[in-house]
Amino acid sequence: MRLMILAIDGMDFELTQRWLSRLPNLRRLAEDGCFRPLPSVFPPDSVPAWISFYLGVEPGEHGVLQSIDYVNADRGTMPDVSTFAGNTFWDAAGRAGRRVAVLNAFLAYPVWPVNGVMVSGPVFASGEPQSYPTSVLGGLPAAHLGGFVEFPSSARLPAFARATHEIARRQTAQAEALARQTDWDLFFVTFLTLDRVQHFYWRFHDRTDPTYPTDRTDPSFPREGDLSNVILEHYQLLDETIGRLLNCQPPDCATLVLSDHGHGRRPTRLFHVNEWLRGEGLLEAPLGAANPFSKARLLEFAKRAALEGARQLALEDAAFALAQLIPKGKRQALQRSDFSLGNSASLARRDAFGGNSPSGGIRLNEPALETAGMSVEAVRRSLAHTLARICDPLTGERIAEWVAPREALICGVHADSFPQLLYQLRPNWGTDPSLFGTPFSYSPLHRRLSGGHRPTGVLFASEELAAALPDRVDLPRLGEFVREMHAGTCAPR
Repeated sequence: MRLMILAIDGMDFELTQRWLSRLPNLRRLAEDGCFRPLPSVFPPDSVPAWISFYLGVEPGEHGVLQSIDYVNADRGTMPDVSTFAGNTFWDAAGRAGRRVAVLNAFLAYPVWPVNGVMVSGPVFASGEPQSYPTSVLGGLPAAHLGGFVEFPSSARLPAFARATHEIARRQTAQAEALARQTDWDLFFVTFLTLDRVQHFYWRFHDRTDPTYPTDRTDPSFPREGDLSNVILEHYQLLDETIGRLLNCQPPDCATLVLSDHGHGRRPTRLFHVNEWLRGEGLLEAPLGAANPFSKARLLEFAKRAALEGARQLALEDAAFALAQLIPKGKRQALQRSDFSLGNSASLARRDAFGGNSPSGGIRLNEPALETAGMSVEAVRRSLAHTLARICDPLTGERIAEWVAPREALICGVHADSFPQLLYQLRPNWGTDPSLFGTPFSYSPLHRRLSGGHRPTGVLFASEELAAALPDRVDLPRLGEFVREMHAGTCAPR
């Protein structure tokens, strides 16, 4: 049996379920086969999620945990392709004699030799697409491949939406051509455009979002066109893509449609974990920081005041433009509060793992704790107990959904890559590394980046596959299922 896998970054289960009557090709797949929620990995970020699917293992096994800094588009944090090249499910299928056709697999750049065809583009960087064999690319329609580098201003949002729709259309034409022109047993294509659309247009779609633009005097109100349907229109566009690719299938072909995670509203509130740890006596600020006029305090207060002022006045675009005038290294250090986080003597600090999302962790400095005569396990239990009971000062509700030790959730040879204490905050809460001031604040960039990842993606399977799927399947187990299907139990044609 041949297999076509259509991967759509960020397709959300709840949104898809709500709009299924308006997505005829996905609805047909659901009626003939199955439509199920697909749990992602922890944290539900595209980098560890896609690699978990490619390899069929949990992040604790492959150890690639980077989150994507959309604000800075920090390409330096992207994993080296050598961490998974040659070990993906399509590599395993190729070794079993199956011919593969792989297009735009996220992170899979530069391309490498496969038993068939592989075409890919760079990740969050400018550069040319590549193909293996090199002759393949010239025979396909041109399309933008790889990640996106633009962070559009409010004025650019209408044009960015049109450009992103056009990118998806061109990628569809390229995928159709590849599916028709090559002989394949396994076809795999990834569309990254929906995730970007949801990141930038969520607040125009979600009337419950506190920054939903109803006031035309708001500087962030779009000056051109209605943006409220951009997300729905992109779901419909990708549904058309799915229909066109299904029409390219040979008769003996099964279908999987999946996403790496879901998508919802990005947190509008922030919990300053490092400031909380400082208050608990576990994070050491620089010498002299106790002085209210120290450089560290003045920089932190100035940063907070500037961001909060821009948020209240809806001037985030102007603040973002001014920030770009600061040299990149210093700008990122300011964002991370490197100047106020003290030295390695700090006993605990917020881990950058998970970014500013609700998913995150606290890393304990075990040697420093032992030197101080403190039990690592006792400190971890105390932090977990306290964090689980912290409440929103405005509503009185607890901000954490759960707090757990690492080993309760993570196993594998790279489990130590995770911080010792993990947490999932409620959907409206993210975290921030800043020190001093209140431990709570509003997100200063929500108008610019209002959509965020949710843990539940989608899984559609055609009739011939639906019955074979495990009763309980998440993204890594689905990758394992695909690997076994096309590299283990199935003989080559």
